[in-house]
Amino acid sequence: AALAPTFKNAFVSPRTRNVLVKGLEAEQAILGEARYDYKSPYLKFSVSGFYATTKNSIESTSFYHETERTFINMSLVDIDKKFTGIEGAVEYSLIPAVKVGAAASLGQYIYTSRPKASITQDNDGSVLQENITIYAKNFYVGETPQTAYTFSLTYESKNFWKAYVNVNRFQDHFISFNPIRRTEQAIASVEFPSAQWDEIILQEEIDGAWTVDVSVYKSWKAKWINDDALIALNVGVVNLLNNTDYINAGYEQFRFDTETKRVGAFPSKYGYMQGINYFIQGSLRF
Repeated sequence: AALAPTFKNAFVSPRTRNVLVKGLEAEQAILGEARYDYKSPYLKFSVSGFYATTKNSIESTSFYHETERTFINMSLVDIDKKFTGIEGAVEYSLIPAVKVGAAASLGQYIYTSRPKASITQDNDGSVLQENITIYAKNFYVGETPQTAYTFSLTYESKNFWKAYVNVNRFQDHFISFNPIRRTEQAIASVEFPSAQWDEIILQEEIDGAWTVDVSVYKSWKAKWINDDALIALNVGVVNLLNNTDYINAGYEQFRFDTETKRVGAFPSKYGYMQGINYFIQGSLRF
């Protein structure tokens, strides 16, 4: 499939100039999935495998560049990515009222090319650098866990109420990386191998985490409305363990001092999971 670039990425600086990114072309995507489902009175399961690639993607962003000492626009072209993995889910009835289940998604989402970057000055559009090779091949796509699991226990009463408990696990999660740190200029004069080299080049992985969610669902017949009317109430608690240490989003700052090579001068930014959350949902069907 051919996908048109977004307005934000198609222009070098959409808020200031009517200038398109050089080498602009449609993104090419290939998607495929195979799935198998099984159902019986006591056992249900499904398993699927997926494969997707995107080629010729474009990304544009703006930030202050330490070496050029000005606010710049950076455009990345020739970005290729590959997404592969398997997903599965199973549910088994221990007794008619109690079910146990599990689901998992195991994937690998990586960059498969070395994009090219161009840098222009934001206030006048002059080209500062072109065709910078970004050594991003085999880096991980950030902002999402690549592996996730959930284990569930469900109790269903004859009195029209249900209780759910889910234990969740997230891991293999990497923060989004700064392309500037994956260039020849960034590691010029840095000893290899060394701790400094690793700090500049290697992509940071977020520690895995466990969470627990619980909910209760209750329904009542509302014959005072009509014979088919139903009132339902759903009450739940998300992140019951109040795990606020888990980093569920993170990125490296695009600012990088190529003279001192100190990563800590502009440390990565993180977003943390919210603590306990509650929800109450009511519905009326008639």
